[in-house]
Formats: sequence, structure tokens, C-alpha cells
Amino acid sequence: ADPDGADPVGANRDGADPDGADLARDRRLRVGAAIAAEARDAVRSATGLRMSAGIAHNKMLAKLVSGLHKPDDQTTLPASHAAGTVSPLPVRALPGVGHGAERELVDRGVRTAADLRRVAGSEVCEWLGPRGGGKV
Repeated sequence: ADPDGADPVGANRDGADPDGADLARDRRLRVGAAIAAEARDAVRSATGLRMSAGIAHNKMLAKLVSGLHKPDDQTTLPASHAAGTVSPLPVRALPGVGHGAERELVDRGVRTAADLRRVAGSEVCEWLGPRGGGKV
């Protein structure tokens, strides 16, 4: 990726996008990345503070990837690479998974996001309760 984050990480370039949807999404991500880079520069100029940013097709993924290049960079995640990026992450990295939920999940053999995807939502709610399971 560009140091300024304007180039999507791992953008789909294999031509397997007959309707152009991936290309259109990637273009929107490029615009979002450019805006985020400008915002980061403005904050640094005005305050001297460094910040990181995540750009993705939804808020949860943007939050997840914003922490990948701290303290002073940004990450852009195309939808076509979301599963591959998130799957190996430890469950603790996921929003809604605190220390207690992490212990419960790990005790049941769920260590990564990929492991969690294989478990039915109703089962996670049984393990963590309706409130905790609903967050995850």
C-alpha cells in the first residue's frame, strides 16, 4: 500500500468482476483513503498528534484495520480481502469480545475469528448469554 494509504491493500485485480462492483467499491475506498489521509495530515498540522485510520466497506472492519498500522498510518481493506484479513485475528481483537468472553470462547476451542465463524450464533449466545452473545 501507499504510505499515505491511498492504494487499497490487496485490491482485486484478477478480472473476476464482470459487473464492475468490486472496481466501483475499490474506487470508493480510494476516495475514502485520500480523505482519511488529508484528515490525518490536518490533525497532525493543527495539534502535532499522530493518528491511525481504517478504511473499509463497514464500520466494524474499518475499526479493526485502523489498529493494524499504529500509531501514524492507515489501512484500507477491500471487501474482497475482508475474510482473509479478519479470519486469523484472535477473538479478543473483535469488537464486543472482552476478557471474560475471550476466556469462555478459548475454553471452548474458539481462538480466532475463523473459529468463531464456524459456531452458530445461538450457541455463542448460550455460552456468553444473550447480551454478550448478541455483541459478538
